[in-house]
Amino acid sequence: MSLYSIYVLEYGYVPEYHKSGVIYGAHNEGYVKLPYCYAVIKGDGWAAMVDVGYNDRDYGNYLGTLFNVQNWRGPREVLAEIGLTPEDINAVFITHAHFDHFGNVDAFPNATFYVQKK
Repeated sequence: MSLYSIYVLEYGYVPEYHKSGVIYGAHNEGYVKLPYCYAVIKGDGWAAMVDVGYNDRDYGNYLGTLFNVQNWRGPREVLAEIGLTPEDINAVFITHAHFDHFGNVDAFPNATFYVQKK
């Protein structure tokens, strides 16, 4: 039996995000830190991610600045924390096409991408 590990790796964060933006019914209840993370599954010489975050260039940089994302770090730096490079990623499962989930596709040249048709 193969063993796999699941990692959640922060690549940036919004220091004060409206709590109601992430918790239904929490209107006027202040702010929370909103992390931007990579979810990585690694094991048996294989690695996959759920979503790929966004890049800090062009429109990604504009949106990151607009949302006040702090401490943005690229996938090469973040994945190195668990001994991987972007080239090591074999598969990526895209949950939806928002900029912070699907905006860094080019950083993973060897990955096969999976996304729903509808």
